[in-house]
Amino acid sequence: MDNPHLWNGVKDPYLYSCSVILKRNGKEIDRRNENIGFRYFHVDSEKGFFLNGKPYEINGVI
Repeated sequence: MDNPHLWNGVKDPYLYSCSVILKRNGKEIDRRNENIGFRYFHVDSEKGFFLNGKPYEINGVI
């Protein structure tokens, strides 16, 4: 998939609809529909966490 619309939680919860069809001898025997979102992340030891290429502050308890 070239240049997908990226999922970004509450700010932009974009999801794709995906259908998988299982056939045997040309006849449909099962079907599954799912929603799926695409995103990517990386962590920089000096700059922190990035979601979809943008800095994202993470708060938590150690």
